[in-house]
Amino acid sequence: MDDGGLRGLKVLSTVLCVCHTLLFSCPCVLSLSFRTQPASVVQKQGEAVTLRCVVRPASANLTWLFQGQPLHAGALPDVEVHPGSLSLSSLQPQHIGLYQCVARSETGAIVSQQARVTIADIEEFRETHRRSLVVKEGDTAVIQCPLPLSNPPALPRYRIRGKWLEESTDEYLILPSGNLQIISVSSEHQGMYKCGAYNPVTRESKVEAHGTKLIVKDSDGSSPVGIVYPVNPVNLTVKQSTSLVLECVVSGSPSPFAKWTKDGHELRLGSRLRLQHSNLVLSDIQLSDGGLYTYSVQTEDGDVLSASYTVNVLGAASVLRGLSDQTVSSGSSVRFTCPVSGNPAPKITWLFNSSPVLPSSHYQISDSSLRISSVTAQDEGMYQCLIDNGIGSAQSTARLSVQSGKTSLPMILFPPESGVYAEGEPVTLSCNASGQPLPVIRWYNSAGPIATHPALLLQAPGREAMPPEDAPAHLTMSRPGSSSLYIQAVTAAHAGKYICEASNELGSVQAEAILTVEPQSSSTVIAEDSHPTVPPIQSDEGEEGPPTGRSSDKPTPEAPIIISPPQTHKPNTYDLEWRAGRDWGNPISAYFVKYRKVDDTENMVGSWHTVRVPGSEKSLPLLDLEPSSLYEVLMVARSAAGEGQPAMLTFRTGKERSSSSSKNPSKAPFVSLPEKAPEDKALPNTHYAHCYIPESPDRPTISMATESSVYVTWIPRANGGSPITAFRVEYRKQGRSGDWVIADDNISPLKLSVEVRNLEPGSTYRFRVIAMNNYGESPHSATSRPYQ
Repeated sequence: MDDGGLRGLKVLSTVLCVCHTLLFSCPCVLSLSFRTQPASVVQKQGEAVTLRCVVRPASANLTWLFQGQPLHAGALPDVEVHPGSLSLSSLQPQHIGLYQCVARSETGAIVSQQARVTIADIEEFRETHRRSLVVKEGDTAVIQCPLPLSNPPALPRYRIRGKWLEESTDEYLILPSGNLQIISVSSEHQGMYKCGAYNPVTRESKVEAHGTKLIVKDSDGSSPVGIVYPVNPVNLTVKQSTSLVLECVVSGSPSPFAKWTKDGHELRLGSRLRLQHSNLVLSDIQLSDGGLYTYSVQTEDGDVLSASYTVNVLGAASVLRGLSDQTVSSGSSVRFTCPVSGNPAPKITWLFNSSPVLPSSHYQISDSSLRISSVTAQDEGMYQCLIDNGIGSAQSTARLSVQSGKTSLPMILFPPESGVYAEGEPVTLSCNASGQPLPVIRWYNSAGPIATHPALLLQAPGREAMPPEDAPAHLTMSRPGSSSLYIQAVTAAHAGKYICEASNELGSVQAEAILTVEPQSSSTVIAEDSHPTVPPIQSDEGEEGPPTGRSSDKPTPEAPIIISPPQTHKPNTYDLEWRAGRDWGNPISAYFVKYRKVDDTENMVGSWHTVRVPGSEKSLPLLDLEPSSLYEVLMVARSAAGEGQPAMLTFRTGKERSSSSSKNPSKAPFVSLPEKAPEDKALPNTHYAHCYIPESPDRPTISMATESSVYVTWIPRANGGSPITAFRVEYRKQGRSGDWVIADDNISPLKLSVEVRNLEPGSTYRFRVIAMNNYGESPHSATSRPYQ
């Protein structure tokens, strides 16, 4: 294949995998989880519909269910299944129903939440007769309009003296119920009023056959207080997160005051509760807003007149606390608990590898829990609670692993994949294996075992491609049964064969991948660094290591915690400040700080610059920067145990305050170096942990970047034993219904700050962060404080 055919190719399938045993249970096999689930859709007949379903790992097999049954090819016309989606090219009545996607892998099977597909339509108005309404001048008139059935609900509008009115004005209030209120009527308001209904999806309009004729009488002075609307108690049902208007129209001169109460207590107005004339407007309705609402007015005689609304709030089914993966011994018992909420109360269905679990002496189902007695190897797999209440559907997934106590040779489950990458791209090779006891995974290239200490990423490659024995070091994150090899910026020196070897006391097995590197089309200016390169060394298990070795069995330091803000008003300098993470009893001897300029899409435009800082220092001024520019910082701490995990920050410099000439992008910034400390050459072993999803990151902090963008900064927690592969930042606009919106996805695991753009000035937002590794997503972080 020529170079042109190779360009853009990301994955090759030339993988050699030698196996010696059958697959046994392994708690570090990649668990299944949904990244995107199909959502309910209301669409016009004949239009296209697309349902999306994305699962981790990407190698899982996806199929679809329709009305709970497998959707086979050709079973429904105009249905096409693509990787990650199902498309209906022309929605017809036979397509109406419930859809779900099913993901299957070696670990089991899981099924998504239900997605309802319905056809948008609107019926005609019911037959009515011509109506007349007589109102005194100065009073409020109410023209009632029972809207026809519509999916989704129709929007009311009125034809007034030959012109259509679609939105409320100071004198006309068009209410969601379909009613029209005319404030302080006069003779100018006399005439014919016709009600219309508009379906926002089909864009169809319906108009009532007969309207209402409004007649305005002259006022004859004061009139007794009375309730014009409603005259009888009203029952209303509304969905959570929508808005509601409780109408209150009274007559009398002077206009009396309407007092609102809920369940006998006077209401306090606020951001979600306000008055619109005498009407009570509730925004972003929650389940707690259900109840009995009463408004009352007092007559001149002291009598109290009142009317009431009984409000029932429907809430979509939701899982309050998701299921957790569990590992138990054969013969023991295990319990999964799935607390839920919703109105009406959701129905809970338990699934094992996507099939319903039936109650028995082995499976005991009570309320929101599933208990499995006398667990065997046949019980190992994926368990789900699937909930639905007619308003919405949700699900939660967990994996059950059963330890049998048997021994077996290693078997590679997911070998590394060959690929072609452009020079400078990041590369991650992953390798997962089973066996009892769990195998240790080592990486090799043509030069031998590969080093595993993360701080070697701070060494910049030279101008020329180096021979493999002098190539920049790699970062591997390993534990028995699972390992990932990460190259931050691949060069020609990294090209070649990479071998993943899984070994335990019974034997070993290997898989290999070929890494091909294409040179960049244009040269990139690289800053010269004097740091020596280190030949690849295997140190995952401490059996082989660098000449200096480790001086302690304690873990390497935690990542430094960067506390300086992600922006500065200074155009040419930035004061980087941090505090130390835990050192586990070994004092930190030095920090290594590496930084470079990036463009607004966070692509590299400058070269890395590396600085060594004594361990006693907690700040570093970065000088001679370019104004109004984005920079990223990567830093690690070193102790006698070796170099720890990296931390990263993205910051922006301030605007230029003078007319000085612009900086040369290729010029290396000047750094104010602290006092030099003794060199510490100790290298770490890999720190092992249990393999689960990461812990949720700390609550993110928010700071302003521009009028329409903010910086979101966070600190990760434990990675669950498998390297964090990405972060996701989500936001939600306060006061607006709907799900959280993804602000930025697939964020590099080295980045701990991003800029979120295109926000509405003056609006209030909340943010949260999710960490991801090969086993799934962490719970989302605590929600940030409101930011406006």
